[in-house]
Amino acid sequence: MLKKFFRNGLKNGAAILFQRQKTILSGAAAIAVMSLLSAVLGLVRKRLYAGLLAAGTEYDTLVAAFQIPDLIFQLLIAGSLNAAFIPLFSRHIVKEKAQKAWLFASMVLNLTVVCFSALAVLGFIFAPWVSRWLAPGFTLIQQQQTARLMRIIMLSPLLLGLSSFAGGMVQSFKRFLMPYFSPVAYNLGAIAGILFLYPIWGLEGMAWGVVIGSILHLLVILPLLRHLGFKYFPALSLRDASVRELLRLSWPRTIWAAVFQIKEVIIVNIASLLAAGSLSVLDYGQAIVRLPLSILGVSIAQASLPTLSEYAARQDMKNFKAIFINSFLQILYLLVPVSVVLVILKIPVVRLIFGTGKFAWWETVFTSWVVALLAISLFAQAGKELIVRAFYALKEANTPVIVGSGAALLGIVLSVALAVKWQVRGIALGLTISVMVEFLILLFMFIRRVELSLRLLVVPSVKIFFSAAVMAVAVYFPVQILDEVFIDTSKVINLVVLVWVVLTFGGSIYLFLTWFLGCNEIRLLFDVLLKIKNWRAAFISAAHLPPPTATFEGEEMGGVE
Repeated sequence: MLKKFFRNGLKNGAAILFQRQKTILSGAAAIAVMSLLSAVLGLVRKRLYAGLLAAGTEYDTLVAAFQIPDLIFQLLIAGSLNAAFIPLFSRHIVKEKAQKAWLFASMVLNLTVVCFSALAVLGFIFAPWVSRWLAPGFTLIQQQQTARLMRIIMLSPLLLGLSSFAGGMVQSFKRFLMPYFSPVAYNLGAIAGILFLYPIWGLEGMAWGVVIGSILHLLVILPLLRHLGFKYFPALSLRDASVRELLRLSWPRTIWAAVFQIKEVIIVNIASLLAAGSLSVLDYGQAIVRLPLSILGVSIAQASLPTLSEYAARQDMKNFKAIFINSFLQILYLLVPVSVVLVILKIPVVRLIFGTGKFAWWETVFTSWVVALLAISLFAQAGKELIVRAFYALKEANTPVIVGSGAALLGIVLSVALAVKWQVRGIALGLTISVMVEFLILLFMFIRRVELSLRLLVVPSVKIFFSAAVMAVAVYFPVQILDEVFIDTSKVINLVVLVWVVLTFGGSIYLFLTWFLGCNEIRLLFDVLLKIKNWRAAFISAAHLPPPTATFEGEEMGGVE
């Protein structure tokens, strides 16, 4: 009987993990759940960093060591995955035989191994010189430590690159759950490095934890890939038509990724010249803002891509525009009030998440300002992700590349100018302004490109922003009174009470106003909440949205971090 119980449990578990997500809503739900779990573990990892290293020279060093490996990863993966690989592989799934699809995937994987290996060797050799150029404000000891950590972390891009393309294959089959579990495994490996390897090897132990996490990131996706019938071919040809099209479609996005990552490297360069701990504060603040961005914003944008690609391929612009509008308004509806909460509760939120161990009060204050300034553009960051993916679906990657490159340059100029007076807060403000500008320009160009009715976006958006503004006014003064008069926020339990009161009161006002004003997004929100009662069905179906048709011998695929 016990044997039967475990057998049935494994069978049902595999059915859920390997199940196809048939719509954007169910796909976004799967991505959101895994993103939530991954983001929570990511914050646990950051909290452990904050407790052990605080915002000081050691954590500055660790953050800097990630920059070049991240640059390599973004150059070779970010450019090709969304802009080229997923649409091309999806086309093979629909129109070609299985062997043709797997041959194309194998050649891409082999090309990934060759490129990443070559760059990793170069990074290992030139790490000391790169660290001096990367962080000129560091001491010699910090630069040497950065080089040592960089050499270890340089192993990660290859593993994450393979895992990302494997996840892209699965995503093309509309399986979102397991690929988005990969970042969960990654964070678990990194946390293990902090807990068990840091006491032995110090910062190098943390770096090896990242490598372990990268290995797990790849391993967890392999069973699903095998389940889908993946067959490996030891082939590589740059003359293959699909590979050449991949490279052709990838280079604009790769240029954009290069510009963006160079911007990030320059930001590190600037922060290294500021007071010790500035780079740490910026990283901690970005980690908090990244939580709602990944759960509520990127999940919807990423889940929209396969369906947008299908409608674009069929030239069904009516449904293409309908999907875009629904996804865009859902992002606004969810993230605008989150921005309000993060701005008003910036200090309580930072103290709840990072207020442990060596994390001092001045670090809390500076981090909270970074959170508030970045949170202002939270909806723009998520909206930009959706618009960029919509351009990818139309196979027009040049537009977001050009606009994004200009915005990156603007962000660098503003960060340098504002950091002179406001230090790390100036960097955060410069980044926020550049993101807002990029979002507005992309939105305007997309509306013109698809001839989208402005009224369909403006009227619901005004209702959402008005409701959020009323919510902000309604909760600001009670927060000040509770914080200064009634609640001793030096205690964790009181911080929890303060945050809970604000979320409950402010959230109720926001929900009521959006309902009263007739926002359709509130109905969709409650539809999702009602489906939680039958959580397995929530992952599998959502009948009110048209299901995508890309199928491959009854199988489908999932997502990347």
